[in-house]
Amino acid sequence: MKKRFIPLQIAVTAFNAVVATTFLVGNTILNLNSAAVNMALQIETYKMVQNEDEDPEASIRFKSDYGEVDGEILQDEDRYICEEVEGEGIALLWNENQALPLVEGDNVSLFSMSSQEIVETGSGSGYISTRSYSSNLKYALTDDGININMTLWNFYSARRNQYRRTTREGACTENQTLSVNECPWSQYDSNTKSSFAQFGDAAIIVLSRTGGEYSDLKNHGVDTHGSNYLNLSNNEVTMFENVVALKKSGTFSKIVLLINSGNPIQMGELEEFREDIDACMYVGQPGTYGTKAIADCLVGIKNPSGSLTDTWCYDNTVAPACFNDMDYTYSNTKLTNRFQTRYMVYQEGIYVGYRYFETRYEDYILNQGNPGEFDYDSTVDFPFGHGLSYTTFEYSNFAARKVTGGYELTVNVKNTGTVKGKKAVQFYMQKPYTNYDKVNGLEKSSIELCAYAKTGYIKPGETIEVKKTVEEKQLRTYDFVNKETYIAEGGDYYFAVGTDAHNALNNVLAAKGKNSLIDNEGNQNLAKKFTLANNFADFTKDDVSNKQIENHLNDGDLNYYEQTAKDEPYVYLSRNDWTGTFPTTYTRVSSNTEMDKDLGYDFAIDEDDERFSDKDGLPKYEQDSPNHIVAATLIGQDLNNPYWDELLDQMTWVEQAYICANAYHNIPSAQSINFPGSNQENGPVGITQRSDFARPSGPDYQYVAYPNA
Repeated sequence: MKKRFIPLQIAVTAFNAVVATTFLVGNTILNLNSAAVNMALQIETYKMVQNEDEDPEASIRFKSDYGEVDGEILQDEDRYICEEVEGEGIALLWNENQALPLVEGDNVSLFSMSSQEIVETGSGSGYISTRSYSSNLKYALTDDGININMTLWNFYSARRNQYRRTTREGACTENQTLSVNECPWSQYDSNTKSSFAQFGDAAIIVLSRTGGEYSDLKNHGVDTHGSNYLNLSNNEVTMFENVVALKKSGTFSKIVLLINSGNPIQMGELEEFREDIDACMYVGQPGTYGTKAIADCLVGIKNPSGSLTDTWCYDNTVAPACFNDMDYTYSNTKLTNRFQTRYMVYQEGIYVGYRYFETRYEDYILNQGNPGEFDYDSTVDFPFGHGLSYTTFEYSNFAARKVTGGYELTVNVKNTGTVKGKKAVQFYMQKPYTNYDKVNGLEKSSIELCAYAKTGYIKPGETIEVKKTVEEKQLRTYDFVNKETYIAEGGDYYFAVGTDAHNALNNVLAAKGKNSLIDNEGNQNLAKKFTLANNFADFTKDDVSNKQIENHLNDGDLNYYEQTAKDEPYVYLSRNDWTGTFPTTYTRVSSNTEMDKDLGYDFAIDEDDERFSDKDGLPKYEQDSPNHIVAATLIGQDLNNPYWDELLDQMTWVEQAYICANAYHNIPSAQSINFPGSNQENGPVGITQRSDFARPSGPDYQYVAYPNA
């Protein structure tokens, strides 16, 4: 075979083409992801330069209340805030026979691998690595005078690498798994088991779950029952069974459960062990220093006073929001960006959490709205707002009166127990569900939290008055079909106080004369009625701008589009017909040309699109500034300053798009207004800065993670 030779000119041309294509594609990718790349490489993309004769204070845009930033002072303050927030938020779910608080000197065994590693934060933007300097449960309890079973502690410690949760909170990969990975009971050796008797005053089981961005409670690849990450795993069930057996044999005097999760655990599987678990506290995710507050609540240094911020069910999947909680892709779409091709159908409407469970409960009790079969007691384990204390409280003298601009609600709270305690006092309201609502598709929850207040410590036998004002505008409802603005309909409105949402609703039902239908569970004296006339005028304008409030997002509803492949409109859950409108699973939604156009905006502007017209007050873009406005000109200026509009008009569409959509740990720069950009951190638990930029001074100062909401 003869050898073939490629002419040098052709080879060089081909090489240059490959290099040029690589640079072209690479530059495009780098530009679109510049923020992420710069953060990963710790590259500063801007630098502030100060004139020698300029006041150093002039360049500080956000001044610290601490004066010169001192890491030790900040860390002490962070520790105080974490402990306070966690201590105030812990909810005592049950406490049979006063199993808690523990007594100083108690000998305690800590069970589960999670007792070694409390889940302190969520994942993604809710994650901060804190374990190198945060307090674990052993140290926190030891500081409060509790003796810890070190044989059991060391047993778990030796297996931390083998049985660590398989999802690392800081990871951001879509295919990672969520596994509990609890140590099997078969691993417990005789030496460990023999240590239980000496530390049998209490067995404390820590039940932990993590979740959040990129680890959002996935239902595949997990080691829990039914691939539901909020269920128990086989190894957890075996652990519970054996600890319960040890209690029944007299080895343990009591069992205490700590639920350490940002999400409500599936409570149905715990029912098998409920009568043997003496006390249970929901501690959430305590952040960096909150574990100390968990120990303080366990021993009674702090008296638990938190209330649940969600309804806890035996089976979480019965909620209507779960029926379309999936990741769908439009069929028949010409779009290629995966973020523009995904959808969900929010059929549940407003009926999320207690707004569903309590509203359907009332309609079932009153036999209205085609409620179908619904058993509240076998569905809901703990209602929204539930939370006990080491003492008891009593409400009396509830009053509601009309005042200027709203309604003043008052109630007396008496500590009827034997120790001091705090109470989260919850006020609720009910709006009338009228024929107008049924005709025009307005939905209303049968009970709504309208105000709340945490008391200070109330001494045994002491009574205090709690007073809150509910603004009149809280009585309004948005009418998106007919009036296309806020209205307040005529009818009977109720205000009530309750220990939780369910108790408050029962008080309203009692005030309606329906106590016989709810086994006299309500107190009519803790609910008050007001009868109002139609008010279709007072709430139609914005309080600040005085502009008319009107619909702007009609196209957010899939029913807005005429889809060729759609057989029927998407039906939203309505209390007018619970059974007929209850969600189903939509597995196919076809897009069309109009949808693709609305979803597909990139960096091009259709000047003929009415949404870019002056009537919406949007910028004109790339205009010359007659006043030579730059970003620094408006530092500290009021937002009503007309120069802001001039500044925005100078900018390009691309600059504004990047600032809105490409702000990954930063705000991008904008050359047209001499804006240098800045580092900006995000996340619900505190500062998640991952580089060493602008780290406060002080020995080994680390950024804090606060407890979850």
